[in-house]
Amino acid sequence: MRIPISFSFPIDTAGIAIHSLPAGTYNITITGVVTRYHKMAEVAGALKNNHNKYINLDLSQLEGLQFIGMWETGEARDNSENIGFRGAVHLVSIILPDNLEFIGNHAFDSCYALEKVQLPESLRSIGSGAFGNCASLRELAIPEGVESIGDYAFPGCSALEKVQLPKSLHSIGSWAFGNCASLRELAIPEGVESIGDYTFPGCYSLERLQLPESLRFIGSQAFCNCASLRELTIPEGVESIGDNAFSDCSALERLQLSGSLLSIGSWAFGNCSSLRELAIPEGVELIDDYAFSGCSALEKLQLPGHFKQYDIQSRLDIPNRVEITYSDGL
Repeated sequence: MRIPISFSFPIDTAGIAIHSLPAGTYNITITGVVTRYHKMAEVAGALKNNHNKYINLDLSQLEGLQFIGMWETGEARDNSENIGFRGAVHLVSIILPDNLEFIGNHAFDSCYALEKVQLPESLRSIGSGAFGNCASLRELAIPEGVESIGDYAFPGCSALEKVQLPKSLHSIGSWAFGNCASLRELAIPEGVESIGDYTFPGCYSLERLQLPESLRFIGSQAFCNCASLRELTIPEGVESIGDNAFSDCSALERLQLSGSLLSIGSWAFGNCSSLRELAIPEGVELIDDYAFSGCSALEKLQLPGHFKQYDIQSRLDIPNRVEITYSDGL
């Protein structure tokens, strides 16, 4: 690997300077004050058309940059230019400035070579598709102060092994970490009350999952195809588990459900083929069809007493050999 050559450019000329560099590996620091966002757009444009220039970009000395990316309308903050790095395929690392508050939609989408991102303490939100398909990103520390992670924020980050979520986090969007196939452990912080639909599907290497006591709702397919997850405790306070929420978690052997649980969706634990026994809490009012279909190793199932009136084996599609008992319910 080539030794990087270091340069420092002021923001007003940085885009042209980067564009003029020959092929190679560079450490580039950009300085100055962002007064016109189109100058930042010029830098992003130069990185997208860099002709085998591998860039480690340092924006830590740049002032006045509060936003990178696109608004939900698909336009940049000043409604004139895209100031994101989407498609900068040879961007290797980036240090973002301390005054940055928002990473907008698709800001670093498809930066395939991006290995390292240093996020500032000033950051408050990460938008939809912000780091989608950053297939070389291995670890990520999201700083305290970030309250929301948007839909599709990190999907397809297939090398991502470790992510640290902040205690300030309140919401995580759909597909936020979908198909992060190398992610091995995850602790969702206290304060998060809901995990939306399709939030962590296809995290095939996920072995350890810690859910917060503040959690109330787990959405459809939230953790489906997390095929390495062996044990799971649904914390007290969770009232609803959505359709297919943990389907195809084929290594899941031990499952403890929340005492306050009210409903379990269709196929919620479908094809959890290592699960041997399960006790459904007394307060559960609804178990949707096929909730445990394909649980081929299931031997014992304890249900609340009020489910005696149903043809439960047919409804849940469980084998006749499963020993079903009922708790002292109504």
